[in-house]
Amino acid sequence: MRSPSVTFNHLNELCLSDLNLSKFAHFRYLLSMIKCCPYIKKLDISVIQDSKYARQHILDFDYNYKLDHLYEVNIEHITGSSAELKLVEYLLAISVVLKNVFFKSVNCDTTELQLKMSKTLMEFPRASPKARLLFLENEEQ
Repeated sequence: MRSPSVTFNHLNELCLSDLNLSKFAHFRYLLSMIKCCPYIKKLDISVIQDSKYARQHILDFDYNYKLDHLYEVNIEHITGSSAELKLVEYLLAISVVLKNVFFKSVNCDTTELQLKMSKTLMEFPRASPKARLLFLENEEQ
């Protein structure tokens, strides 16, 4: 993946919504935006699903890149897709001071989703030993 040409050094919070992470372009855009914001403390992502694009992304992640300030991640509308799990794996691997990753689902049984994702999530390496993965109750739209 090419390095971003612009850096937002003074940005503390990054909010991106309506990302279809199953689309390679959206996934790559998200990773590029994260690299453009090396000092973010909070990352909020809202994802949408489109099953016609559901597939496994093959990316060469730069695990040497570290986010030294990111302490909170919120992912809304999560379903446990392979693209979403790949994103969480990458964020856990590069976020040195990460404290919390919050998962929020919509119109989905949170307990079932938590069981579906937990085993996979627990196997991911973490740059921050304090990182907690928390599933919040689903929200009705």
